[in-house]
Amino acid sequence: NETWNLTTNHFELTPHTRVDVPVYAYDFSQEITGAQFTVSGHDVKFLGVSSGSIQVDQSMFAVLEPGLMTVTLDQKGKSLPIGSEPLFYIQVESNTKGGAEEAIQLGSLVTAAEACRPNLTDVLRVGWESSTLDHSVDGWFMYQNYPNPFSSQTMIGIIAPKDGKADLEIFDIQGKQLLVRHVDCKKGYNEVMLAADAIGNHTGLLYVKLKAADLTLQQKMLKIQ
Repeated sequence: NETWNLTTNHFELTPHTRVDVPVYAYDFSQEITGAQFTVSGHDVKFLGVSSGSIQVDQSMFAVLEPGLMTVTLDQKGKSLPIGSEPLFYIQVESNTKGGAEEAIQLGSLVTAAEACRPNLTDVLRVGWESSTLDHSVDGWFMYQNYPNPFSSQTMIGIIAPKDGKADLEIFDIQGKQLLVRHVDCKKGYNEVMLAADAIGNHTGLLYVKLKAADLTLQQKMLKIQ
Protein backbone atom coordinates (compact mmCIF):
# COMPACT_ATOMS: atom_id res chain seq x y z
CA ASN A 1 0.00 0.00 0.00
CA GLU A 2 3.04 2.31 -0.06
CA THR A 3 4.02 4.62 -2.89
CA TRP A 4 7.42 5.89 -4.02
CA ASN A 5 6.77 9.27 -5.60
CA LEU A 6 8.71 10.90 -8.40
CA THR A 7 8.26 14.49 -9.58
CA THR A 8 9.65 16.95 -12.13
CA ASN A 9 9.54 19.90 -9.69
CA HIS A 10 7.48 22.11 -12.06
CA PHE A 11 9.84 22.02 -15.02
CA GLU A 12 8.60 24.11 -17.95
CA LEU A 13 8.59 22.69 -21.49
CA THR A 14 9.52 24.82 -24.49
CA PRO A 15 7.68 24.12 -27.77
CA HIS A 16 9.67 22.35 -30.52
CA THR A 17 12.81 22.27 -28.39
CA ARG A 18 14.58 19.24 -26.99
CA VAL A 19 14.86 19.49 -23.22
CA ASP A 20 16.13 17.19 -20.47
CA VAL A 21 13.41 17.10 -17.82
CA PRO A 22 14.88 16.41 -14.34
CA VAL A 23 13.11 13.76 -12.26
CA TYR A 24 13.48 13.76 -8.48
CA ALA A 25 12.57 11.51 -5.54
CA TYR A 26 12.34 13.46 -2.27
CA ASP A 27 11.27 10.82 0.25
CA PHE A 28 14.60 10.05 1.94
CA SER A 29 12.97 7.34 4.06
CA GLN A 30 12.46 5.00 1.09
CA GLU A 31 15.42 2.76 0.27
CA ILE A 32 14.83 1.51 -3.26
CA THR A 33 17.02 -0.90 -5.23
CA GLY A 34 15.04 -1.00 -8.46
CA ALA A 35 11.99 0.41 -10.20
CA GLN A 36 10.11 0.21 -13.47
CA PHE A 37 7.27 2.19 -15.06
CA THR A 38 5.76 3.52 -18.27
CA VAL A 39 6.15 7.16 -19.30
CA SER A 40 3.48 8.56 -21.60
CA GLY A 41 2.52 11.99 -22.82
CA HIS A 42 0.28 14.04 -25.07
CA ASP A 43 1.82 16.33 -27.71
CA VAL A 44 5.31 15.18 -26.74
CA LYS A 45 8.01 13.03 -28.33
CA PHE A 46 10.24 11.02 -26.00
CA LEU A 47 13.87 10.63 -27.05
CA GLY A 48 15.22 8.63 -24.14
CA VAL A 49 16.54 8.83 -20.57
CA SER A 50 19.89 10.22 -19.46
CA SER A 51 21.93 9.92 -16.25
CA GLY A 52 21.51 12.00 -13.13
CA SER A 53 22.55 10.56 -9.80
CA ILE A 54 21.56 7.21 -11.38
CA GLN A 55 23.79 5.94 -14.18
CA VAL A 56 21.55 5.21 -17.16
CA ASP A 57 22.46 3.10 -20.20
CA GLN A 58 20.57 2.11 -23.34
CA SER A 59 19.27 -1.11 -21.76
CA MET A 60 17.22 0.82 -19.18
CA PHE A 61 14.66 2.42 -21.50
CA ALA A 62 12.78 1.78 -24.74
CA VAL A 63 10.84 4.34 -26.80
CA LEU A 64 7.86 2.38 -28.18
CA GLU A 65 6.03 5.30 -29.79
CA PRO A 66 6.72 9.06 -29.88
CA GLY A 67 4.66 9.56 -26.72
CA LEU A 68 5.29 6.21 -25.03
CA MET A 69 8.42 4.91 -23.29
CA THR A 70 9.21 2.21 -20.77
CA VAL A 71 11.90 2.72 -18.11
CA THR A 72 13.74 0.40 -15.74
CA LEU A 73 15.99 1.80 -12.99
CA ASP A 74 18.64 -0.73 -11.97
CA GLN A 75 22.00 -0.09 -10.31
CA LYS A 76 23.10 -3.73 -10.15
CA GLY A 77 21.98 -4.41 -6.59
CA LYS A 78 22.88 -1.02 -5.13
CA SER A 79 20.22 1.23 -3.63
CA LEU A 80 19.14 4.15 -5.77
CA PRO A 81 20.63 7.44 -4.52
CA ILE A 82 17.91 9.66 -3.05
CA GLY A 83 18.55 13.35 -2.45
CA SER A 84 18.19 16.83 -3.81
CA GLU A 85 19.86 16.03 -7.15
CA PRO A 86 17.82 14.67 -10.10
CA LEU A 87 17.75 10.88 -10.26
CA PHE A 88 17.63 10.95 -14.06
CA TYR A 89 16.43 13.07 -16.97
CA ILE A 90 13.64 12.41 -19.46
CA GLN A 91 14.71 13.62 -22.91
CA VAL A 92 11.66 15.03 -24.65
CA GLU A 93 10.43 17.39 -27.34
CA SER A 94 7.08 19.07 -26.77
CA ASN A 95 4.69 20.59 -29.32
CA THR A 96 3.22 22.98 -26.77
CA LYS A 97 4.34 25.12 -23.83
CA GLY A 98 3.45 23.99 -20.33
CA GLY A 99 4.48 22.20 -17.19
CA ALA A 100 6.24 18.85 -17.55
CA GLU A 101 4.21 17.34 -14.69
CA GLU A 102 1.06 17.85 -16.72
CA ALA A 103 2.42 16.92 -20.16
CA ILE A 104 4.23 13.79 -18.94
CA GLN A 105 2.50 10.98 -17.07
CA LEU A 106 3.99 8.03 -15.23
CA GLY A 107 1.97 4.82 -14.86
CA SER A 108 1.50 1.18 -15.79
CA LEU A 109 0.26 1.47 -19.38
CA VAL A 110 2.87 -0.99 -20.69
CA THR A 111 5.28 -1.74 -17.85
CA ALA A 112 3.81 -1.92 -14.34
CA ALA A 113 4.81 1.06 -12.16
CA GLU A 114 6.58 -0.76 -9.32
CA ALA A 115 9.60 -0.30 -7.09
CA CYS A 116 11.27 -2.78 -4.75
CA ARG A 117 13.22 -2.54 -1.52
CA PRO A 118 16.60 -4.24 -0.91
CA ASN A 119 14.95 -7.50 0.23
CA LEU A 120 13.40 -7.72 -3.28
CA THR A 121 10.06 -8.85 -1.81
CA ASP A 122 8.56 -5.55 -0.61
CA VAL A 123 6.99 -3.94 -3.68
CA LEU A 124 5.79 -0.33 -3.75
CA ARG A 125 3.75 1.58 -6.28
CA VAL A 126 5.59 4.27 -8.24
CA GLY A 127 3.63 7.52 -8.25
CA TRP A 128 3.89 10.81 -10.13
CA GLU A 129 3.66 13.69 -7.62
CA SER A 130 0.67 15.94 -8.19
CA SER A 131 1.36 19.35 -9.71
CA THR A 132 -0.96 20.86 -7.09
CA LEU A 133 1.84 20.52 -4.54
CA ASP A 134 4.58 23.13 -4.89
CA HIS A 135 8.05 22.13 -3.67
CA SER A 136 10.05 24.99 -5.20
CA VAL A 137 9.14 28.65 -5.85
CA ASP A 138 11.45 31.63 -6.48
CA GLY A 139 14.51 29.95 -5.02
CA TRP A 140 12.73 28.61 -1.91
CA PHE A 141 12.67 24.82 -1.66
CA MET A 142 11.01 22.47 0.84
CA TYR A 143 12.22 18.88 1.13
CA GLN A 144 9.96 15.95 1.90
CA ASN A 145 9.95 15.44 5.66
CA TYR A 146 12.16 12.65 7.05
CA PRO A 147 11.24 10.18 8.28
CA ASN A 148 7.93 9.85 6.47
CA PRO A 149 5.72 8.30 7.82
CA PHE A 150 6.71 9.41 11.35
CA SER A 151 5.43 8.71 14.86
CA SER A 152 7.62 10.63 17.34
CA GLN A 153 9.33 13.41 15.40
CA THR A 154 10.20 14.41 11.86
CA MET A 155 12.54 16.88 10.15
CA ILE A 156 11.78 19.23 7.26
CA GLY A 157 14.63 20.69 5.23
CA ILE A 158 14.25 24.16 3.73
CA ILE A 159 16.49 25.97 1.26
CA ALA A 160 16.18 29.77 1.38
CA PRO A 161 17.59 32.07 -1.34
CA LYS A 162 18.35 34.69 1.32
CA ASP A 163 17.94 35.37 5.04
CA GLY A 164 14.29 35.77 5.93
CA LYS A 165 11.35 34.81 8.09
CA ALA A 166 8.93 32.03 7.18
CA ASP A 167 5.93 30.28 8.70
CA LEU A 168 5.60 26.50 8.66
CA GLU A 169 1.96 25.46 9.02
CA ILE A 170 0.42 22.00 9.49
CA PHE A 171 -3.17 21.20 8.44
CA ASP A 172 -5.32 18.09 8.58
CA ILE A 173 -7.21 16.85 5.52
CA GLN A 174 -10.26 18.94 6.50
CA GLY A 175 -8.12 22.08 6.36
CA LYS A 176 -7.97 22.63 10.12
CA GLN A 177 -4.74 24.31 11.19
CA LEU A 178 -2.90 22.16 13.74
CA LEU A 179 0.40 23.99 14.18
CA VAL A 180 2.23 27.18 13.20
CA ARG A 181 6.01 27.34 13.57
CA HIS A 182 7.81 30.64 12.94
CA VAL A 183 11.19 30.03 11.32
CA ASP A 184 14.14 32.41 10.99
CA CYS A 185 15.76 31.07 7.84
CA LYS A 186 19.36 31.71 6.91
CA LYS A 187 20.47 31.77 3.29
CA GLY A 188 21.03 28.17 2.21
CA TYR A 189 19.95 24.98 3.95
CA ASN A 190 17.81 25.04 7.13
CA GLU A 191 16.25 22.26 9.21
CA VAL A 192 13.05 22.34 11.26
CA MET A 193 12.35 19.54 13.74
CA LEU A 194 8.70 18.82 14.50
CA ALA A 195 7.67 16.75 17.53
CA ALA A 196 4.60 14.59 17.02
CA ASP A 197 3.02 15.77 20.28
CA ALA A 198 3.14 19.38 18.99
CA ILE A 199 0.58 18.30 16.39
CA GLY A 200 -1.65 16.71 19.02
CA ASN A 201 -3.34 13.34 18.66
CA HIS A 202 -4.02 13.78 14.95
CA THR A 203 -2.80 10.90 12.76
CA GLY A 204 -3.00 10.13 9.07
CA LEU A 205 -2.42 12.39 6.09
CA LEU A 206 -1.35 15.96 6.89
CA TYR A 207 -0.47 18.94 4.74
CA VAL A 208 2.60 21.11 5.31
CA LYS A 209 2.69 24.70 4.07
CA LEU A 210 5.74 26.94 4.04
CA LYS A 211 4.87 30.62 3.71
CA ALA A 212 7.66 33.10 2.97
CA ALA A 213 7.21 36.62 1.58
CA ASP A 214 4.36 36.35 -0.94
CA LEU A 215 4.80 32.68 -1.81
CA THR A 216 3.52 29.37 -0.45
CA LEU A 217 5.01 25.90 -0.82
CA GLN A 218 3.00 22.81 0.10
CA GLN A 219 3.41 19.07 0.39
CA LYS A 220 2.06 16.03 2.22
CA MET A 221 3.28 13.98 5.16
CA LEU A 222 1.95 10.99 7.10
CA LYS A 223 1.76 10.76 10.90
CA ILE A 224 1.20 7.34 12.48
CA GLN A 225 0.72 6.13 16.05
